[in-house]
Amino acid sequence: MTEIKMFTKISLLIYGLVCTLYGVLTVFMTDMILAILGIPMDPIYPRMLGGIFFTIAIFDFLILIKKDWDWEYIKFGWTLLYAMIVSSIIMEGSYFVLWYPTLSTEAIGFHVMDLLIMPILLILGIVSYMKQKE
Repeated sequence: MTEIKMFTKISLLIYGLVCTLYGVLTVFMTDMILAILGIPMDPIYPRMLGGIFFTIAIFDFLILIKKDWDWEYIKFGWTLLYAMIVSSIIMEGSYFVLWYPTLSTEAIGFHVMDLLIMPILLILGIVSYMKQKE
């Protein structure tokens, strides 16, 4: 069993809080967000994504609460986060580039915020993983 370093705990807490925020926004406020952004879309897909965010947040908080987790569980969680963040950056960036002329001001702000937060989280996770691995 490996001791979880403080930097890894802080990054897991940040991931947990951001995933909880995105989960609340995409599960409970989907209709309002889609109306503000002016996107005609079936709300089931953002809600499924919100469920994934809640699952990741629960996993992050469980790692912080339970002291006897092995490093293998944490690596599994990081792998899920990396896969989701990289695919989110690619999807958000391509959607933003393709639909930029037709997006409202709110939608542009929403995508720019996502494109700023996701790479920061990715870099934080990579640095945390490398420091924990040492």
